[in-house]
Amino acid sequence: MIEDFDLDELCNYVHMSKYYFIRVFKKQTGVTPNQYYIQAKLFVVKKRLKDGAKLTDLSAEMNFADQSYLSNLFKKRMGISMKDYMNNYKEE
Repeated sequence: MIEDFDLDELCNYVHMSKYYFIRVFKKQTGVTPNQYYIQAKLFVVKKRLKDGAKLTDLSAEMNFADQSYLSNLFKKRMGISMKDYMNNYKEE
């Protein structure tokens, strides 16, 4: 299971204030640390879908609230539903 993202812990580790870290991180990457974390989790979800993982298992493994939240987030960020993504990948 993926651990929750803890921005305070990360900032303590790099010895920066939270607000300064967010500003520097966004300037360098174009996204906030939390957005980056979500993108990384969705990248893993895409890989696991290609490997045949079940949708119900993915939400728990990736520490999302539930399958519905994961599905909605995936569609919002990727522009395609998880089901369509799986169907398109199988055709390749």
